[in-house]
Amino acid sequence: MANNYLQFSEELKLTPKQAVWVREELEKADKIEEPDIGEAGPGFDWAFEGTPDKPTLWLHADEQGDAEKAAYFVQAFLRKFRLKRAFTLSWAETCSRPRLSEFGGGAIFVTAKKIEWLSTYSWLADKVKAHKVKAHK
Repeated sequence: MANNYLQFSEELKLTPKQAVWVREELEKADKIEEPDIGEAGPGFDWAFEGTPDKPTLWLHADEQGDAEKAAYFVQAFLRKFRLKRAFTLSWAETCSRPRLSEFGGGAIFVTAKKIEWLSTYSWLADKVKAHKVKAHK
């Protein structure tokens, strides 16, 4: 049996004031249990790095991250602190064994106003459809 993973690793540079807000929000999220899966948390692992006067939030997922939840969290941060800035996150979908169609990934572009997604699976499906061909499966 193979294991599937969704992994990412990005950082968000903060001011000390922003770090206080981020910590409070993430600690709240750590206590909220998801009704469907029974797990608490924001959907990703997090840690503070840097120095107290120049903190950095490291958002990452070693095995099973939720890139969508990370995007919505960062969007809330941008709405509060950085209305004219953007954040990017790319992820990899991997498998512990080379199983067919079990590898992919994508990217997210986040602003205070919108979130845009790109998935390798949907991009490939769009290409097959646009060229009016069948995939070689």
